[in-house]
Amino acid sequence: MYTTKPVFRHLSTVLSYLLHPVFIPLAATLILLFSHTYVSYLPPAIKSFDLILIILNTILIPLMYMFLLQRTGYIKSFRLDTRKERYVPLSLYLIFIFITFMILKKIHQPVIVYDLFLGLTITSFLTLMVSFRWKISLHLMGLGVLSGFFFAASYRLRYDFFLTWWLVSLVVAGFLSTARLIHGQHKPVEVYAGFLTGFTVMAGVMLFLGKLWNH
Repeated sequence: MYTTKPVFRHLSTVLSYLLHPVFIPLAATLILLFSHTYVSYLPPAIKSFDLILIILNTILIPLMYMFLLQRTGYIKSFRLDTRKERYVPLSLYLIFIFITFMILKKIHQPVIVYDLFLGLTITSFLTLMVSFRWKISLHLMGLGVLSGFFFAASYRLRYDFFLTWWLVSLVVAGFLSTARLIHGQHKPVEVYAGFLTGFTVMAGVMLFLGKLWNH
């Protein structure tokens, strides 16, 4: 039912690469730093430091480890088709996300930046735990995190800019869900559960848990 014309499979592959979960922290940070809120008035040096740190710790280094895991035969591809293949990559990603969070905590940053990476850390941990029993969709988990961040940021900052991004993220989630199903990588329940889990955890951290952590 989901594996129809080759053109749709090619489009779903492109969409899956463009919306890969490793890009979620950078996407959220970029939009936050250039959102015309008080966060956007951070000194350029701090913005540059944040972006370089995030690119290194959440994209380049994790992808380098993925490449090494593929070369050693631990994983067959970057798609992580089985639950067993996910354990080491997700564990490493959790470590690097947590390191990023701790570094950001030690330098001058707005609280909402801390909360974003606290939410990413908790979501990464939960994703790892769930993966021991269930192959939940990492792509939709990531997009759920991004959507939850936009939703919570629109409430905390009282700014429609983030509400617009939240609505956009819902539309993109629909396309990405379809792409993952066309690709045959997941059952529908794994896709929907991924998005809802990511959204709920990130929104919960941003609206409630983050306040307790930072006070």
